Amino acid sequence: FEHAAHGPVRGTLAAGICATDEPLLTRTAIGEGQADWTVFAYLAPEWFRLRAARPYRRLRHVAWVALPAGTPGSAGFRGLMRELRALESQHGEVGGEAPSVTRVQFLHADERIVERDYAAALSALERYEEETGTSAG
Repeated sequence: FEHAAHGPVRGTLAAGICATDEPLLTRTAIGEGQADWTVFAYLAPEWFRLRAARPYRRLRHVAWVALPAGTPGSAGFRGLMRELRALESQHGEVGGEAPSVTRVQFLHADERIVERDYAAALSALERYEEETGTSAG
C-alpha cells in the first residue's frame, strides 16, 4: 500500500501464492488478514506493535488442497469435485469448473472436522491421480 492524501491506496503487487486467496482465508480464520496488518503497520505503527505483541485468536480452522488440472468434461474430475464438495467443511474453490479449479478450501470452527475432511480430500485426490495418471504436485 502507498500513502496518498486521501489515505492508503493499493500499490503495485507482484502476483504470487499469497496474492491469491490465502490472505482472505487468514482473515476468515483469525479475523484479520495480511493486508490489514500491512496497512496498520504503515498508518498506525504504535497500534501495530501493541497488537502484534498479543497472541491472535483463532476463530476457524482452515486447510486447502491443490488439484491437478482436470480434463474438460472428465467424468473422473466431476466425480472428484462432487466428492470434495460433499465434505462438511468444504468452503470454496479457487477457479471454476474443470479444468480451471486449482484448489479446494476447507473451513470450520472445529479443528477435528477440518482435519477429517482434509484427510478425506487427500485420499480422494490420491485415488483420482492413480486413476488418471495426473498429479497436483
